Amino acid sequence: MVSRSVQQEVIVRRLPDLLRAVYEGRLRVPSSDQPPWDDKRRLKLLEAIYRGLPVGSLTVLRTTVELDYRHTLGTVPLREQPGPGQGSAGDYLVDGIELVTTLFEALGPAFWRNDGARGHRPLAPAEARLAFDVQTRTFQNRRSDETWRVTEYALENLFDAERQHGFAKSLRQFSDGERMANRLAHLVDAFFDFNLPVITIASDDVEAVQSALAIRLVPASLPREHQLTTTCWYCDTCAQRIEQPRDGWVEWLVRREGTQWIGRGLRLVHHQPASPLPQGCQYDDQQEFTRDRSTLRDLPLEDFLGPDGLTRLLMLLDQYELPRAEVIEMINRLHVPGYERARFHIPDAVAAGVIDLNLPEGFYRQRQIANALEWADREGRKP
Repeated sequence: MVSRSVQQEVIVRRLPDLLRAVYEGRLRVPSSDQPPWDDKRRLKLLEAIYRGLPVGSLTVLRTTVELDYRHTLGTVPLREQPGPGQGSAGDYLVDGIELVTTLFEALGPAFWRNDGARGHRPLAPAEARLAFDVQTRTFQNRRSDETWRVTEYALENLFDAERQHGFAKSLRQFSDGERMANRLAHLVDAFFDFNLPVITIASDDVEAVQSALAIRLVPASLPREHQLTTTCWYCDTCAQRIEQPRDGWVEWLVRREGTQWIGRGLRLVHHQPASPLPQGCQYDDQQEFTRDRSTLRDLPLEDFLGPDGLTRLLMLLDQYELPRAEVIEMINRLHVPGYERARFHIPDAVAAGVIDLNLPEGFYRQRQIANALEWADREGRKP
């Protein structure tokens, strides 16, 4: 019989409870040799939590072995708990260190301020702070010397009920203040209710556990079609990249003919604040109305991504409001991995004999898309 020296349990923990365990010293965070996450990755993590997307799992080692760990995270000194020894065990985060560090540096100051025994002591000054703009629904990284917008809420106050209430009250002074206050409430709920799977391993064979975890750091070699993903989009007006979903806007025009709506011009463009053009990339609604009495309809790119976004596009197709070919092309661009970039190269790849088309026009298999992208990369083609 095989002797098992390792015990495991898997539980789901709410984000505030997990971070409080870090603050109170019940979950220790060792130093990591991995580089800290850059601003772009931090903002993507926050956006994923806000949207309720999974961000991975954490692994905790429960051991009686005394390990080195951090006593401060960001600007926040952590509480000290008696170390393991004399048969008692301590919990150490061994996988997901950078993720938890990023979240604690953003949200942890609230625990310090709310700690009645220690809250009177000042925190170390932060070089930068993360914020959420309730007007644009975007996360921002703000330097300490940067001017904040009145609609930006510091994430370090997210777990501070009193400051939430004060900020919501200030928002309601604006004409659309109630809507922004509701967005703040949604932000708070998204982070309070976010769950993380935590795998706890009980073992004193620390080296064996760390060696096993290191296996996850070695990427498997996969065929190109299994690695396809869409990481950005291209604006139909300026042809430049749309780096993040919040920077994109889907728009189309409709006009009424009798009892029927006729649609045209479905396209993906930069949202006005992200546009590189002075006049913006979106339709001029007054100009389009003058042309043929068409009115503008539009929604954020985020509303067309994921399963619900696909359903929204299929509804447009079902309602016969837009040309079938335009909707199918937008479905390909937003929901077929790799297609958004490959569409620029598929005709030339076909002409060069790189891929054979064996499906109806406008439909492509993942291997065909992968071959087109590999050929474009070899040829140095952009985008």
